[in-house]
Amino acid sequence: MNISWVTLDRFCEEQRGPDEEVGRLLEDNDRPLRSSAAGLSDDELVLKLGSFGLHFDREQLGQLCAGALSAEEVARPLTGSCGFGSDKERVQGDWIWICLVSLWQRWWPGKVCLELLGDKVQAGYRQLERDKAGCARAWLSAWSDVLRLCDATGARSIRELGSTRKPKRRRAPSSGRWVAPRRPLEGSHLILSTTAARRRPGLRGGPQLSQVHTTFPEGVIEGAPHVVTHRLG
Repeated sequence: MNISWVTLDRFCEEQRGPDEEVGRLLEDNDRPLRSSAAGLSDDELVLKLGSFGLHFDREQLGQLCAGALSAEEVARPLTGSCGFGSDKERVQGDWIWICLVSLWQRWWPGKVCLELLGDKVQAGYRQLERDKAGCARAWLSAWSDVLRLCDATGARSIRELGSTRKPKRRRAPSSGRWVAPRRPLEGSHLILSTTAARRRPGLRGGPQLSQVHTTFPEGVIEGAPHVVTHRLG
């Protein structure tokens, strides 16, 4: 099974508290997680990359990430070029991806990124029961990213976007990199999200709501078969 780095990171983050064994393994192996970068400044993250022989400034990193859809897409070849010789070195090499995704989030928040799209989906699930309006905001933002991913890849359906087959313009990474690992972004949740938006001024969603049906007409939203069209728009 090919598990994306962001999914593995999220699993470790969620389980290290309640699961003592997972927490002990993370501590014993000194494995960094995305949360490890939260207290580091931009300069410190750039220096951390430099400690692996990867010396970039902001402009150079921007050029490196310009055509990518995820930080993992950029980090994999960089990690492979480091020639890590031991498991400990490879574990510490996770910092390369962590630095990239953290800087991407800070420096280019408007640039679509599969890891950050996954964060929005997860944020929606966390708010689903207690704050439906907050859930709506998170998932409408996620759908906006999905539409931009479709523009970037030429995909015309959710299934095609997540397929390992090469779409019209470029290959899209596995859907496992952006779909919530526990449950899909199903149509019923989209309806809930859009319904909450309709009930709260300022959460109308604007173009996102109309574009969902325009981009994914009935029968094409393969990952969300229960979308009720009259609730969109």
